[in-house]
Amino acid sequence: YMIGDTIAFTDVDRAEIKITGRTKFFLNVVGSQLSIQKMSTALRELEQKFNTTIPEFTLAAVQIDGNFNHHWYLGTTTTESNTVLAEALDELLKGANKNYKVARSKALKGVKVTKVNPKVFSEWSGQQKKKGGQVKMQQVMKAEKFKDWEAFVKDTTAGTSKK
Repeated sequence: YMIGDTIAFTDVDRAEIKITGRTKFFLNVVGSQLSIQKMSTALRELEQKFNTTIPEFTLAAVQIDGNFNHHWYLGTTTTESNTVLAEALDELLKGANKNYKVARSKALKGVKVTKVNPKVFSEWSGQQKKKGGQVKMQQVMKAEKFKDWEAFVKDTTAGTSKK
């Protein structure tokens, strides 16, 4: 494995490990310690709960009214409201990650969800000159990149995106 990989021991006595992800795929701004694995699992459970699909997502820790929040963009066509999805996602993450649950009771004040058409994600990749079957959407973004993403989504959903 390389520095930056995250691992899980599959057999301690035999020193067997499984690579579970990369540290850059973690969101840990206020101690929530969310791995991409926990995020993906919560989204699969959300899909089941609401009988929908969420093929793409991205998120970042952002400040809203001076408080840290996790802002998720979900690529989905579900008719469920952003608020209902945010509440359900928050509960799933609290149940799956004790650090997240503690963070939600302290510095992490909320979860915001914004639904967008899944096509917006591939349009973003195209604008970033990253198209093709091997290109993956950045799922955890830093604040500056997230601002660019939000501006792109706003323009795209307003019908002003260049296709």
